[in-house]
Amino acid sequence: SFDKGEENVITVNLQPPTMLHPKLQEITSNITQVVQEEMVQLLSNKHTLEPHDVDVSVKINPQDITTASNNMNIRETTPQSSSFALKNITHFVAVYSCKGGVGKSTIAANLAYQLSAMGGRVGLLDLDVYGPSLPILVQPDDPTVRKSPPHVQEGMVEPILHKGVKLMSLGFVSPNSGVPGSGPNGGAVVLRGPIAGRVVSQLLKGTNWGELDVLVLDLPPGTGDVQLEVCQSLSLSGAVAVSTPSALAW
Repeated sequence: SFDKGEENVITVNLQPPTMLHPKLQEITSNITQVVQEEMVQLLSNKHTLEPHDVDVSVKINPQDITTASNNMNIRETTPQSSSFALKNITHFVAVYSCKGGVGKSTIAANLAYQLSAMGGRVGLLDLDVYGPSLPILVQPDDPTVRKSPPHVQEGMVEPILHKGVKLMSLGFVSPNSGVPGSGPNGGAVVLRGPIAGRVVSQLLKGTNWGELDVLVLDLPPGTGDVQLEVCQSLSLSGAVAVSTPSALAW
């Protein structure tokens, strides 16, 4: 007979590069099936077993992004690879629109939280520096932006963690920072090109994002200095265009 109990459960540790792998459930099921069949064959001389008699537990823990990259021999040089804050982020996804008021920021927030619910390590960056909306859409219990610990690179700040997603927005930054439009009551602001670019760079590269599978970027509507700064600083994995069924929305 084959005794079933905790001591008889076969545990398989699976370390995928990301929990967002599209066939993770299929891979887990296949591993379980293969282990059950191999155990039945291995013990066929001593026990009469069916595959369902073998308890298999597949535990999934994603690899560190650095380890995963080394294992896959990734040596690609990207614009973000030299940045301390961005080098451990696998994918950057921009959400944009040609005009405002079409629901772009709402979709960006929902996308980030859905990816997190699927098991991904996700960040959401509000890059609409002219009128931040993330503090309205997401209201963390503690919206304070704090300096990173001393062992982290100097001048960095920590993102706000809310329900599993790392957040950053100019609207969360202290109004005493000296940046126009910062703070929850900053409101809309006029930023000339070079200043807008510097603010975007600071939000991107001055935030200690850590290891992320995806950083969702909520861009301001239209095209301009913010979009140029993002395209020059990052290698985007994809973009989501948000529009309404109107000729003026394209």
